[in-house]
Amino acid sequence: MRGDALAPASWRPGALFHRQPRFDLIFLDPPYAMLEKPASKEKVFDALTTLVQEHLETPGYLVLHAPR
Repeated sequence: MRGDALAPASWRPGALFHRQPRFDLIFLDPPYAMLEKPASKEKVFDALTTLVQEHLETPGYLVLHAPR
């Protein structure tokens, strides 16, 4: 599945899912500029928190691609 990871519609029931989706593996590759600005960085980490708490299977993996 591909979509905007910060848009809840991408990982909530809708056209692609009939129930709350659970994932074994989530890749997140936000634009690096989002991780440099405090306001957008907070949005990325809020999305990460929600994805892990509500959508990541146990055990599961979340991969965040970010600059060093």
